[in-house]
Amino acid sequence: MKTCSKCKKNINYSFFNKKSASKDGYSSWCKECNKTNSSKYYTEKKRVLKPKLKNNKIHCRNCDRYLSEKMFYSGTKTYCMECYKDRENIKTLKRFNITQEQYDSILEKQGGMCKICKKDNSGKRLCIDHDHSCCSGRYSCGKCIRGLLCNQCNRFIGEVNEDVDRLRSMVKYITTYL
Repeated sequence: MKTCSKCKKNINYSFFNKKSASKDGYSSWCKECNKTNSSKYYTEKKRVLKPKLKNNKIHCRNCDRYLSEKMFYSGTKTYCMECYKDRENIKTLKRFNITQEQYDSILEKQGGMCKICKKDNSGKRLCIDHDHSCCSGRYSCGKCIRGLLCNQCNRFIGEVNEDVDRLRSMVKYITTYL
């Protein structure tokens, strides 16, 4: 038995939605309270859901335009390619704890190119490289960002686990056969 934090009823767990993030694995509100709250929210906000298709065009939930199917990535028909990229960029900036202005500043300091190979990334967004000894894993504090790299250089650094001795050995090996 569990008590709903909304209606205060003590009811069986089967009346609660599962939620892996909570301690007991269930939502704090019962299914009925969740349903009522959701209906109330949409009524209060007067949210009108647009039809997904109109004149054989698909609706983008972000820019509110109806576009042809070729303007969407296959499998993702919620956001057009442009909006999808924008949303992914925002997620990346949040993951590395920097703003768009900080990213642009780093890019400008690097002359708009990869910090390692100095190649222009032909309009594609560069990867944010950070010091894994400061922040291990995929997330960063934002203070340990080393620069912006093309995908190939970023992957290469990851493949050698940022091991400087290994990189020196690779350079020695390559120069031996030149």
